Amino acid sequence: MSLVSALVLGAAIVRRIPFPLYRFEAVAMTVVLGLFSWTWISFLLALVLPYDVGVPLTLVIGAVAALMLWPGGGGVEARELEGGRRSWIVWAVATAATIPLLGRLFYTHSLTSDSQGIWSAGASWADYGVHSAIISHIAAASSLPSDLPVASGEKITYPFLIDFLSAMYVQGGASLHQSLFWPGVLLALAICQLMISFGLRLFGRISVGVGALGFALTIGSAAGLWAAWGDWRDSGKGFFSFLGELPGDYSQVPDSNANVTNFLVDALLPQRSILFGFGVGLIILTLLHVSRDRDEKKLLWPAAVLVGLMPMAHPHTFMVTFGVFAFLAVEAAWQTRKPPLDYLKPLGLAFVLAIPQLAWQQLANDHGTGGRFRFGWMVQEGHSVFG
Repeated sequence: MSLVSALVLGAAIVRRIPFPLYRFEAVAMTVVLGLFSWTWISFLLALVLPYDVGVPLTLVIGAVAALMLWPGGGGVEARELEGGRRSWIVWAVATAATIPLLGRLFYTHSLTSDSQGIWSAGASWADYGVHSAIISHIAAASSLPSDLPVASGEKITYPFLIDFLSAMYVQGGASLHQSLFWPGVLLALAICQLMISFGLRLFGRISVGVGALGFALTIGSAAGLWAAWGDWRDSGKGFFSFLGELPGDYSQVPDSNANVTNFLVDALLPQRSILFGFGVGLIILTLLHVSRDRDEKKLLWPAAVLVGLMPMAHPHTFMVTFGVFAFLAVEAAWQTRKPPLDYLKPLGLAFVLAIPQLAWQQLANDHGTGGRFRFGWMVQEGHSVFG
């Protein structure tokens, strides 16, 4: 029920977007905006109400909002795909490849269980342990707790919005596996589609969008090729037999200080906060691009709202999108030689929305656990950050 409610809300929001969307882009935005909006509504209610009141009220508010938004929009205006039929074929091939890849990975890695226990795998810095602990801790309570379950006495300053969503699913009767899998795979697939659509908007070629997606999913250190080649030669196996049973993760090779992590297995899969971060971030960039390209300053306001809501979801995306927003303001000031109020006003709104979240993350614990800057944080002692 909660998932359906979120998707209906997302569809109603997308109907109000005042510029043409690719069909697959509209579907992806429906998923991201629906889940993100629903989670924020539920989170705000959970700050003051117990779950047994807040969750039903979220469903009511979501339904009312969808009913109010739906009639006012003229429907989604379809944008023609550059390249016509040939581009649709390329898109279909790329989509057909990502669905089983992401579907299988998220299903098999999202804490599956059997008679022997709960299982996961893949590259992770204890991410799944932290996420599952936060989800279980929130779901087990009758109202939203503020403490961090993996550190006694600490407040939870981690950007846990995606885990709060999963916790609400567990509260509603879903298993831990289902609560991780469904939002995870839907948001990951939506991110893939938004990568394609954003590349198309920037360059007008399907090859750029699909190429960007391909690079994102396969990125890693080139040093991994050399390491894999050496392991294959030493294994005595045939080439395809070796590929079918890789003995290690070659996207990064810590022994060679080659820490170039893979976007899929090191970020999307274990680091769940990036699911909201990258999805909403791509929508923000799309709004900023269309606003600049078509000189429609009204689009800056919804972009600003999304930017301002990012710290509790993914602070990295907040910093990047706020920075892009600020750069566009500087560009406008340079071009017009006057204060760029069209940018500064929405940027101010984003700042006002973000301040309470940033204050909590930085000040909730007296010694500060809200994040810090460190250049080359994965560099081993005695190694240079450059190799």
